[in-house]
Amino acid sequence: MYVVTSEEMRRLDGHTIQRIGLPALVLMENAGRAVAEEVLAVSRESAAKRRQRWLVLAGKGNNGGDGLVAARHLIESGLDIDITLAEPAGLFSADMAVQHEIIGKLGIPMFNYKPGEIRWEVYDGVIDALLGTGTRGAPREPYAGLIREANASGLPIVAIDIPSGLDADTGMTHDPCICAVRTVALAFLKRGLVQPPGTGAAGRVVVRSIGIPVRLAEEQGIRTLLLDERTLSERLALDPRRGRPEDSHKGTFGHVLIAAGSLRMAGAGLLCANAALRAGCGL
Repeated sequence: MYVVTSEEMRRLDGHTIQRIGLPALVLMENAGRAVAEEVLAVSRESAAKRRQRWLVLAGKGNNGGDGLVAARHLIESGLDIDITLAEPAGLFSADMAVQHEIIGKLGIPMFNYKPGEIRWEVYDGVIDALLGTGTRGAPREPYAGLIREANASGLPIVAIDIPSGLDADTGMTHDPCICAVRTVALAFLKRGLVQPPGTGAAGRVVVRSIGIPVRLAEEQGIRTLLLDERTLSERLALDPRRGRPEDSHKGTFGHVLIAAGSLRMAGAGLLCANAALRAGCGL
């Protein structure tokens, strides 16, 4: 599985839109639908037997647009949805403005954020569509206030692409940062989602396709992969589930010579030895 930086993701988005010809609004529609499906999965895990009500927190950029698309699909699936807008419509990105207009014509409830006025107790969950991978530094107001209130609510939060307040490249969590139970990574896994402390803020991470071809990653020079079962089998031609014969021994699986460290600086050698044993070497 490919792992990308925010700049690499920007290039992949741009190539898909400008060179392949998939419109940005189509990618946004696919993203919102994928998020809605994951929210429904989280809602089914709840003990609540009644019709659930969720709150979408939408920022001014395309992350907010993804959230508005998700809101539409969730309403079609039977959830009650409210939307809180972090900023006024005049500041929206072009694609976010399109989604905002659609939501308005459909009559879906939208409110501008005012500190302390959200009745969190009436909701069953929250969708974080505030800040995306292009954000730098700690969230500023009104985003900071919204993030703090959402975390304090104790409600399950599903984050779109990355939790708001998380650095997409380093995994650093700013103050404040959304604490999600699930993060829906769009198209590709972001580096910040697999590096602590970002791993703790992201909760369970699910990667969902939005129409950007996976092969573009290699074509665009992406060289970072997550070492998972798929990578082992498809990239390294290994079967991670293959059992070992009962009559095997340390000589069956190869020897590794490690030249590292010194008598007083043995840490590097120990780390290499542990890695080699975990990778399956015999001696």
